[in-house]
Amino acid sequence: MSLTNSDKDVRSCVWSTISYLDSSSIIDISDALKSHFIPAVISPLHCKDVNDDGTPKKPHFHILLLFKNQKSRSQIREFFVDGLGCVGAEKIFSKQGAFEYLWHANELSPNKPQYDKSQLRFFNCCEYDFYDSDELLLHILNNIYETHKKSLSSVLWEYENNINRKYYLKVIKSNAYLINTALRENRQSDYDLLSSKFVKIDDDNDL
Repeated sequence: MSLTNSDKDVRSCVWSTISYLDSSSIIDISDALKSHFIPAVISPLHCKDVNDDGTPKKPHFHILLLFKNQKSRSQIREFFVDGLGCVGAEKIFSKQGAFEYLWHANELSPNKPQYDKSQLRFFNCCEYDFYDSDELLLHILNNIYETHKKSLSSVLWEYENNINRKYYLKVIKSNAYLINTALRENRQSDYDLLSSKFVKIDDDNDL
């Protein structure tokens, strides 16, 4: 079953749905996300949630869907609810908020059971929709110092064929001063080393 563009109801690029263990297969859903190249995040298994009356909720997964183009609610229902047994098709207004709800981030859901963020499952490189620019910057700077890069071109070439190069380039552009400083320090260390060798040669000649 494929997603069509024939429905004319509410549309969005970001949707969420739920997979209950007793009515759908998370393996089938994962396979469908992969085969249709749908960017998505699946939460850890929510097995400790309770209703307002204190009764336990059925174990379930939250699925955050991150389409490149807008999809209608009818399309989401057709593919995920009718086709794969999921429940609900909710239009998302805050992508970051919905993402953090997947593990009940403490700041967002302080009274809900917390789940392990490391158990999130990302599909089709959508993890970089939530990339941490500070972590990428540290990775770039560490690479510059560890491999002793001295030119911006060598830095750009490092990520030329990386599938997520646009995120690295965005970080490089917005942190040009820091990156150029690191490159300049590497060039200076080479210059200092070369200068010290010349000084040593002159001292030997004096003898």
